Amino acid sequence: MTLPSFISNLQTRLEQELPGLDAQLQMLPIKRKRTLPDEKTLAKARKAAVCMLLYQKNEQWQTVLIQRTTYEGVHSGQIAFPGGKYEEGDDSLMVTALRETEEEIGILQEDLQTLGALSQVYIPPSNMLVLPVVAYLPKEPKFRLQDTEVAKTLEVDLTYLANPAIRTQKQVTVVQGLQMTVPCYDVHDHVVWGATAVMLSEWLVIWEELTS
Repeated sequence: MTLPSFISNLQTRLEQELPGLDAQLQMLPIKRKRTLPDEKTLAKARKAAVCMLLYQKNEQWQTVLIQRTTYEGVHSGQIAFPGGKYEEGDDSLMVTALRETEEEIGILQEDLQTLGALSQVYIPPSNMLVLPVVAYLPKEPKFRLQDTEVAKTLEVDLTYLANPAIRTQKQVTVVQGLQMTVPCYDVHDHVVWGATAVMLSEWLVIWEELTS
């Protein structure tokens, strides 16, 4: 398959050294530790992966976020990339990301091409170490939602994500009802914060490199 030049350039860029923690820190909640946990903590963390799905729609590059359903858990109702926990049958975290994408939003794994991954993100409240996998879909997606996990999808133009005006700070509810002001992206009136914002922060450094 011949890849569009942007996707080919992105694949090459993801094989190189990533922006990493310096980029992630821009969107890390102020009270969160500014360094990664020690190796012992990371080794005991639960493994997971999410998928940043890239595709063209109306000749514009897009990605898709999901809003999680309301449930008894720390990520209830949050905006996120599709994804979930590593399972024993998964050959790798790349496989986890594609499997979860198919399960949650109905995009077939065989239709996706993995391009690489961003830096892993550790999420203290759920003790989760998450790999953000970047994948290309060569056609417009037709979503089929897993209604027990996904309340809705949110398609986002990548140039919109790069607009500095959507970066702000807002008060959110965290564990045990605690209110906290966090850096976030205001994406079509949805607050994108926490691990997803951290991932987007690193992504936007790469996007700027490739499009400037």
